[in-house]
Amino acid sequence: DNWTGSMSQVKPVQEGLKLKIQSKFQVRKNLEGVKIEAERLRISENVLAILEEQASTSPILLVLEDLHWADENSLFVFRHLARNIGSSKILMLATARLAENKILDSTISDMKNDGILEDIALEELDTDNAQDLLNGLYSPNIIPKEFMLKLAKQCRGNPFFMKELLAQ
Repeated sequence: DNWTGSMSQVKPVQEGLKLKIQSKFQVRKNLEGVKIEAERLRISENVLAILEEQASTSPILLVLEDLHWADENSLFVFRHLARNIGSSKILMLATARLAENKILDSTISDMKNDGILEDIALEELDTDNAQDLLNGLYSPNIIPKEFMLKLAKQCRGNPFFMKELLAQ
């Protein structure tokens, strides 16, 4: 807040960063002795505690997009949160394309069996809806109907893919 714009004021910070950059850290070559499950649980509990603390003053909507790209550890945290948010003022909303990540598909199946997940499947856009979307985005246009049909088919009715492909 009190910075005048003088670079001499940030010199100590620059020197500290330079030392950190030049530091050498010892790297473990194996994970012997590391308890992965305990570590994942510790991280999940920390995330839950932070969210619950924030939710005690104001409700939280936690939006997680593209879970099909999530790794196993991230999905562990996702499932842990869903299982443990209880009556906290936290709502989790996640998006994913199914059948693209086997670990996600298994996680979702387990969460459904646990009764902690409610899903809403969105269907692909049909040809008429795809045409309406494209006409809305690029109007006026003279895009041939055959092209729109091919585009919708190649993008599997995914509106984001259609829009991005046309933008390219």
